[in-house]
Amino acid sequence: DWVLSLAPRLCGYCAKAVPDDCDGACGPEFDLDRYCVRCGRRLVVSMNPVKAIGRCKVHGLECA
Repeated sequence: DWVLSLAPRLCGYCAKAVPDDCDGACGPEFDLDRYCVRCGRRLVVSMNPVKAIGRCKVHGLECA
């Protein structure tokens, strides 16, 4: 985990480095992130009537 903490944080909507290439405000306010903020991979999205959850295949991180 300490190696991942040294890696640049990525935008969850466009997968560009924050704050160098993206200010983090490129996506709509209530839209779910599309990319993992650690590795930049596409998230797997699960939807139910109450909420939508995006999960990284590698890290298992959830973005609700």
